[in-house]
Amino acid sequence: MEVLRVQDVGLLGASDVEIFEWALVHECVLVTRDARTMVPLAKETLSKGAPVPALIVVPRSVGIGPAIAEICELLSRSTLDQLMLHIHFLPISRYL
Repeated sequence: MEVLRVQDVGLLGASDVEIFEWALVHECVLVTRDARTMVPLAKETLSKGAPVPALIVVPRSVGIGPAIAEICELLSRSTLDQLMLHIHFLPISRYL
């Protein structure tokens, strides 16, 4: 698994839409703590029948260590195709 940050790919300061579209084009899983804007963007895009990147939303209340562990668990039991077109919320255990 390769981890890229927005600043690694020249998107530091880019809009949510630009980051969203970059993740989709490059078939990346988009991990964000920004549920306030990213979730509505994903829902709006899905409602139009357009594809969205796999989106994993990590609440600020979830620490980085537990978040990484849950993301790794989710990625280990899913293919990119299974993750695409969905919004995934951490902690996963809350939704099982």
